[in-house]
Amino acid sequence: MEPRQTSATPDMGGALMTAHRRFLLAPSFARLIQRERGGLRYREGFFPQQRDRSAWVRLDEDRGLLILTVAGPDGEAEEETEIPLSYAEVLASCIS
Repeated sequence: MEPRQTSATPDMGGALMTAHRRFLLAPSFARLIQRERGGLRYREGFFPQQRDRSAWVRLDEDRGLLILTVAGPDGEAEEETEIPLSYAEVLASCIS
């Protein structure tokens, strides 16, 4: 289980750069949290980040999502597209 926190900060040129923070948990601790609080299991794989956008694939229990985040003048915009689970699994195995 890797919760992800995203924040946007200006770089030297004034453009926004996205910073991702990951928190790695021991599997036993993650199972304990899931048992106590309930929750969905999912897996994410990140494509190499580009200056103004980032993309990743998320595998939920029964579906796949391709997610694109673009930094624009009004802040970040995130777009999710559902893709077949088998496609998401192949993409995740290529980028993990």
